[in-house]
Amino acid sequence: MNEGTRKKVVYGASVLALAWAAYNFPSGRQKPSQTDNYDTSAQPIVASAVTNVPEKLIDVELYQSLEWGADPFRIPEKLQTRRVQQVVKNWKLSGIVYSPDKPMAIINATTVGIGDIIENAKVIKIDRKKVTINYKGSQITLTVTKG
Repeated sequence: MNEGTRKKVVYGASVLALAWAAYNFPSGRQKPSQTDNYDTSAQPIVASAVTNVPEKLIDVELYQSLEWGADPFRIPEKLQTRRVQQVVKNWKLSGIVYSPDKPMAIINATTVGIGDIIENAKVIKIDRKKVTINYKGSQITLTVTKG
């Protein structure tokens, strides 16, 4: 294809694209729709005219006990009303001075060793990169934080 033919093809495609865009660009005119052909004499259904309506709602609890009846998206009542309040202490491990004989750690700007107590927590173990403390029966592992 030579240069002149290529220019003609590009020009023709551009003109067709502009014509298509002008035709499909939203304007004030309304496009014909199949939904406009509805019966205007139809009236809403009155509740008293409906037959075969159950008198009471379905008992969901009855169907939950069945194998297929449990709703996977329903949250059990126990979980909905239960709130757990837990006081979280903030221990900040700033550094570790490790030696096999007497390792030391800096927790909340206080130097501690194994067996020391800081803010009601007992230091159990000091490793090269972490410190383990015991607080109310729970073991908590602290790692060095930056800043």
